[in-house]
Amino acid sequence: MINPAVWAYKIFKNDMGSNENLNTGEKYFIDDLWVQSLKDIFIENITVKNYLVLLQTGDQTLNYKFAKQYFEGSNIIVDEGGSHSFENLELKIPEMLLHFS
Repeated sequence: MINPAVWAYKIFKNDMGSNENLNTGEKYFIDDLWVQSLKDIFIENITVKNYLVLLQTGDQTLNYKFAKQYFEGSNIIVDEGGSHSFENLELKIPEMLLHFS
C-alpha cells in the first residue's frame, strides 16, 4: 500500500456538501448516504502480516499517522518529507521485492 487512505468515512464527513476536485475541476456532492457507503465497505480487521505500507510524512492529502495506526503490526516504512505522490518510489523496489518474495 502506498500512502493509503484509511477511515475515509471519517475524513469525508468533514467535507459534506458540494465539492470540487482541484486537479480536474469535476464537481461532486458528499451526503450522509455517500459517507455511510464508505463506512459499509470499510474493513475493520485485516491480516497485518500481508501488508507492506509505504508512507511519507509530507503527504499533503492524507495524514500518514492514520495509516500507520491502522496497519500497526504490518511492515511499515515511513519516509520523512515526500508527498502524496510518494517521491522516490523507485528506491523502495528492493523492499517491495523482499516483501513479496
